[in-house]
Amino acid sequence: GSIYDANGQIFAQSATVYSIIVDPYKLSQLNNETKDPETGKTEYQRQYDAIVTILTEELDITADNVAKAFENTDSQWSLVKKEVEKPYADRIIKRANASKLAYDIIYTESSTKRYYPQGSLAAAVIGFTNFEGDGVYGVESYYNDYLKGVNGKIISATDGKGQEMPYKNDKIYDAQDGSDIYLTIDRTLQHYAEKHLEQAVNDNNVQNRGCAIIMNVNTGAVLAMASSPGYDLNDRNSLYSKKDNDLLAGITDEDEYNAQYAALREQQWKNKAITELYFPGSVFKVVT
Repeated sequence: GSIYDANGQIFAQSATVYSIIVDPYKLSQLNNETKDPETGKTEYQRQYDAIVTILTEELDITADNVAKAFENTDSQWSLVKKEVEKPYADRIIKRANASKLAYDIIYTESSTKRYYPQGSLAAAVIGFTNFEGDGVYGVESYYNDYLKGVNGKIISATDGKGQEMPYKNDKIYDAQDGSDIYLTIDRTLQHYAEKHLEQAVNDNNVQNRGCAIIMNVNTGAVLAMASSPGYDLNDRNSLYSKKDNDLLAGITDEDEYNAQYAALREQQWKNKAITELYFPGSVFKVVT
């Protein structure tokens, strides 16, 4: 399911993407001895050159990447690139057919990718999913059971050899889409909360991030919740804090670097407003 703000603006949604697969074994079986009198190439070389041209032009990869995909000639399945969007996948197959390549020497397999159209906006609130599509942080994690949906399945009777029984008693259960979620977050208020919080963090040389919450005083509804420095949900493995990057730049030991990077990355993923303690001190006088 998708995640929306209070006004129906999309924070997270899923879309079908494709893995580009090649068949090294099929390529290895092509004629590599008889040369075409016009081109001087064997059928093997003609098709391989066409594959390299198509994949390097349509995907952000090099000829070396393509060569590596064809190294194991005993395999009929070799991944070239995953999470390729439909227009690129369609063009690759169309060009493969036009180049008269062997059937299914290039083919695609569909999967799902999670997109975050707002980028870094409310990143700590929204969270993200892992490669299996399960939410691991934020709303994506907390409401995973509602968002994920249910896979379809077929239940049928088989004999001792695993073959279907001759009578039809199959039970078919259709897949169910996950539910959509509408938050109380207002995208416009979230933008201003993050903008001014970031400015305050920079102006005051804050050492352990900052957070801000905007609430409806009559209902308690959270209209904005920000943590700064934040991160981009579409590129969550990069560190966005200059202080954190400066710290890593001074580490030369690889093991220490990797451990520190992992700790800093996990810290930036956390929603500071609800995961860390704050001792208000004199600020609490306002409440009393």
